[in-house]
Amino acid sequence: MNDLTIDLTQLLPPETLKRLQAESSQQHVSLSQLVRDAIEVYLDEPLEDTPDEKIIADFKEAWHQAMTGQVYPIDDLLSRLREEDEANGDQS
Repeated sequence: MNDLTIDLTQLLPPETLKRLQAESSQQHVSLSQLVRDAIEVYLDEPLEDTPDEKIIADFKEAWHQAMTGQVYPIDDLLSRLREEDEANGDQS
C-alpha cells in the first residue's frame, strides 16, 4: 500500500483544525494518531440500515396522526418531561 500524505491545513477549515489540535493535546496523542483513530471509529460504526419501506410507513403513520389530531401539545410534553426530571432529581 502506498503512503498517502494529506495536508490537513488545506483540507479542513481552520476552526476544525484548531479543534482537532486541541483534542489531540488534551488526549496526549499526535494529531495524526487522533485522525487515524477517528477514521477507524467512523469506518467501524454500522451504517443506518433502516429499510426505505419502514421509513415511509413510519412517516405515513406520523402524518396520519398529525392530520387526525392525534397529537400531544408540545407545552404539555415539555411540562411532563420537566416533572419527570424533577422527580428523578435532575435540576438542570
